[in-house]
Amino acid sequence: MITWNFTNAAGNSVSATQTVVIDAIDVSTSVMDDTVLSANNTNADAYQWIDCLDGNAPILGVTSVNFYPTTNGEYAVVITENGCTDTSACEVIAIIGVDEFYGEGLEIYPNPTSGMLTINYATEQSHVKIQVFNVLGQLVDDKTLYNIDLISLNLDGENGFYTIRIVDAHGIHTHKIIKQD
Repeated sequence: MITWNFTNAAGNSVSATQTVVIDAIDVSTSVMDDTVLSANNTNADAYQWIDCLDGNAPILGVTSVNFYPTTNGEYAVVITENGCTDTSACEVIAIIGVDEFYGEGLEIYPNPTSGMLTINYATEQSHVKIQVFNVLGQLVDDKTLYNIDLISLNLDGENGFYTIRIVDAHGIHTHKIIKQD
């Protein structure tokens, strides 16, 4: 509550009380699949993701509700809503860029990739089915290979997250891959 004291045109002291309600901006965030940061407030006027380890420097061009970091670090989002601005807590992303090794002799690298991805088995596989899904879950590539141990796969879609599903004699392997130029 705010009280205003002033002098009116007749020279009399007058006071008025006004109730002011300030709604807090929801600056909470979520981490999806260990690598995607998302502002929980999806109706804000503007978003700007920042690098907490670089003095809260803005990350150029990253101004949407979701952020797909391409390097490990700590990140936060500055949210503007109804003329007010607030900043979320920093979130740690610490699993991007590690060459991935799965089970008995299956490697997938590099991750992130500029497009070419290598799938390397320690031993020759008689039958391997590979499916690639984009961030919307749409199938963008589907191939079956025989008697192979080294596979080169070209992700020729747009930059972003992809899911690679590999079916071989050992089971089904699902992996998140980041494509960036």
